[in-house]
Amino acid sequence: MRPYYFATTAVVGLTFAALAPAQRPAPAATLSGKEIFQRTLKSVTWIVQQVDAVGGRVRLMTGSGSLIDVPQRLVLTNYHVVGQAKKVAVFFPQFDKNKQLVSDKEYYFNLLRGKSGSIEGEVIARSPKQDLALIRLPVLPHGTTPVRLARESVGPGDTVHSIGNPGASGALWAYTPGSVKAVYRKKWAVSDAEERILRFEAQVIETTSPVNAGDSGGPLLNSAGELVAVTQGGVLDTQGTISFFIDLSEVQNFLKANKIRTTNSPAAAEATTLADTKTEPKADAKTTEAASKSAEASEAEKQEKAAEQKLRWAKDLIKDQPSKARDRLEEIIKTYAKTKAAEEAKELLKTIKK
Repeated sequence: MRPYYFATTAVVGLTFAALAPAQRPAPAATLSGKEIFQRTLKSVTWIVQQVDAVGGRVRLMTGSGSLIDVPQRLVLTNYHVVGQAKKVAVFFPQFDKNKQLVSDKEYYFNLLRGKSGSIEGEVIARSPKQDLALIRLPVLPHGTTPVRLARESVGPGDTVHSIGNPGASGALWAYTPGSVKAVYRKKWAVSDAEERILRFEAQVIETTSPVNAGDSGGPLLNSAGELVAVTQGGVLDTQGTISFFIDLSEVQNFLKANKIRTTNSPAAAEATTLADTKTEPKADAKTTEAASKSAEASEAEKQEKAAEQKLRWAKDLIKDQPSKARDRLEEIIKTYAKTKAAEEAKELLKTIKK
């Protein structure tokens, strides 16, 4: 039997050692790998959960995920990434003052050790059979964008792109190109990190792009940068590695079964456009004013929560990285000027020496 591996990483100790149809229309646009990476980057997450603690050493499982809906703050990943955990830590990519990606894994491990920089997400749905799960976040970083679900999947010969967080690499948010070898129904059973037997059955996409431990749950994208599958795992073979991804059709069925309707799919976009073309009765002045005030209050609350999250991150940097802390505080003051967090940021800024 060829050894099967999950594209999920077990990390031990606080030193954190590694963790189709025959005829389909082409995607709406054909983008370069670089364009797809840049467009999708802010949608991809690093997911961490504490499995147990033995002898005072923390044991973690890490994987990847995709933000698929901003209003509902939903992150799609694998079941085997979250297991039975109720809550997991979710990291979004961070950027330096030059707006360049901070990909150094040790940087994020330091945030993890300091219990900062992550957002605690709640696992709201899981399918052990399809190896899929959904995480809902209480807040999102400012400017975060979702990855769009494709209208349909891919087939043999199509170019695909994946982004994940390989445990063996010193970097997070790594890009890998490839092409589709086959799409088919598959049943398989494997042991997880807890030596439990997990049995899966799903439509899978097999590709030439290798997946590594830690990539699990990340997106597989078509040439338009749309999600067509979720990274799952692979089989080690004497002639190489066979990589598997959970097909888009399984994602669609999973969302439907859990009564989740995203605002980020082609069907949803069409429904919105159709609704906009219909003539709606005009609301009276009082109703319009009340709706406007409600929307403003909701937006103000979102801004406040986002600013508070940024402020916590900035505070964690004041002692060891005052320059970065200053940049973060200035960003809060500029971006969230009307929040209480911005006022606190102004006071903290006075305490940092230039």
